[in-house]
Amino acid sequence: MLLLILSTFSPSCSQTRVIKSDNQLRVMKMKNGDIMELNSTEFLVKSNTWNLETTDHFKFYFDMAISDELRNRTKEAQELNYRELAKLMGIKNETFERINFWLFKDKAQKIALTLVDSDAHAISTFPSVYYLPKNATGAQEVGHVMTQKLWGFIPKTSNYSLLIDEGFNFYIDDERFYGGNLLVDARDILIENPEFDLAGLIAANNGRKLTGVETGSHDLNESLLAGAFVKFMIMEYGIDQFEKLWKLAVQHDVAALQIFEKIYGKSLVVLNEEFKAGLRQMR
Repeated sequence: MLLLILSTFSPSCSQTRVIKSDNQLRVMKMKNGDIMELNSTEFLVKSNTWNLETTDHFKFYFDMAISDELRNRTKEAQELNYRELAKLMGIKNETFERINFWLFKDKAQKIALTLVDSDAHAISTFPSVYYLPKNATGAQEVGHVMTQKLWGFIPKTSNYSLLIDEGFNFYIDDERFYGGNLLVDARDILIENPEFDLAGLIAANNGRKLTGVETGSHDLNESLLAGAFVKFMIMEYGIDQFEKLWKLAVQHDVAALQIFEKIYGKSLVVLNEEFKAGLRQMR
C-alpha cells in the first residue's frame, strides 16, 4: 500500500506510553504529529529500539524482537526483490539512495508508532517501507518506492492507481509471495463474477477513486485481478509498453479509457477480452 501523504500539520509533543503487544508490555516514546513526521526516520529511531543492518540497497531497522533467522531471510529476500525489479524496470546506471526498511514486532506496534492501520505501507519521499513479520519478504512496497522514483507518481485520486500501480505491485510478488497463483486466482474470481470487467474499474465514478484515497487501499479481489491483468499485459506486450502506459497515467488526476489505445493501439475493452480469453484457456 503506497501511502498518500496529505499536507496537514499539527503541533507535536512527546510522551511515553506503555502498550501491550503480543502479551508483552513495551515502553515507547510516542509523539503527536502528522503522518509524515511520525513515519520519518528521525522520529522512529527515537521511538523504539532497533537493530540496524545495512545492505547494498537497504537500511534495515528490525525491532529487537525480530529473530536472527527472520532478519537474515528478510535481507536476502529484499535484495533479491530489488535486483529483480531493477532488471524488470531496466534500471542500470540510475543510483537510488538506500531504502529504509522498517520491520515491526507486530501490527499493534506498527499502528502505535506510525498511525497507519495496514499490514504494510510505503512512503517514497523518504524513501521508506514499513512491514510486519508475516509479509517481510514481499516486494510490493519496495515496488511502490522504485516505480514512483523512476516512473513517477500516479495520483491516488485516479482509478489508474488500482489497475496500473497496484496491479504492477501485485504482479511482482506473484512468483514467491503468492506462489505463482495470480492468474489462477483471477480466473476463479471471474468465474464467480463473470460480469466483472476491467474497463469498468477505470470508468467508475468518471475515473475518480472515491474510497481508500488517503491510505491507498484497494479491494483484494480487484487488486488480484489488476495484478493478473498487468502480468498478462507485460507477458504479451512487454515492459517497455507498460512503462509508457504508467508514465502517461502519471499525467492525469483521474483515469480515462483512452490511454490504453494510445499505447497499445487497442481499447481496454479489447484488451480485457484478450485477458479473459487467456484465463479461460487455463486448466
